[in-house]
Amino acid sequence: MIICNFCKIKSGHSISPLMQNIFIAWFTFNIGFQIFDIKYVTEILKDLEKNKILLDNQEKIMKLYQKWKKENDENSKKLVKEFLDM
Repeated sequence: MIICNFCKIKSGHSISPLMQNIFIAWFTFNIGFQIFDIKYVTEILKDLEKNKILLDNQEKIMKLYQKWKKENDENSKKLVKEFLDM
């Protein structure tokens, strides 16, 4: 768009439409970039919030995992024992 406007100036047209078009292009780019930036920052904040929840509950999660693992190990041992006793 800017290159086309420079070609217009070379052909003898006024510079004011060029400046107007440059400002419109800059404004449009700026708005688009701000929207992209807001979405990107929002996604990062959601990820940080999830990580904070995970870190805050890490001890509870590890206790539950250990309990689950112990129960499953005991159940697995029972199943193997029953199978071997058949």
